[in-house]
Amino acid sequence: MELGLCPVFISSLYLQVNNQLDDLELGKVYVAKKDYPKALEAFGRYIAKNPKLAEKKIVEMKNLIGKIIARSKNKEILTTAHILLADLHIKSRAVTKAINEYEKAARLAPKNGLPPLKLGYVYEYITEYDKAINYYQRVVNIHAAYKGEKNKEYAKIAREGIDRIIQLLGKTQRDLEKI
Repeated sequence: MELGLCPVFISSLYLQVNNQLDDLELGKVYVAKKDYPKALEAFGRYIAKNPKLAEKKIVEMKNLIGKIIARSKNKEILTTAHILLADLHIKSRAVTKAINEYEKAARLAPKNGLPPLKLGYVYEYITEYDKAINYYQRVVNIHAAYKGEKNKEYAKIAREGIDRIIQLLGKTQRDLEKI
């Protein structure tokens, strides 16, 4: 005999029985405690685990991350907050707002290759390939200047983005040097 319980009820029941919170609820707790690194980490996991978020959840997280941005002075926290806020703007198809947030993150952390990598993705997605290549090249330059394992991985991904655009457009190296 089938119970016909909806998945939301079952997952809510599971969380209550196991006394666990999902990452969104956990992030809210950390925001209330002003433990912003843990809040942002929880929000990041929530975004990654839920590729299709309901607009209500996106708005809720935007507001919570906005509070973190308003309250924190720490550049690393602010950088992560702006990146996550931009990721949420992407999910709600607010590309211009996402670009603005990624640019804020890039200004806060000029040695971090992730914000320009994400800008490269966005510009590639909206078919502004010259801008995409510029941002991807910036990631490669950041790695060359500052090293680090994360920047090494970002540079590898950026090179793949450049190669993908070159293949798509049939651009030559000489064409790219003019950009």
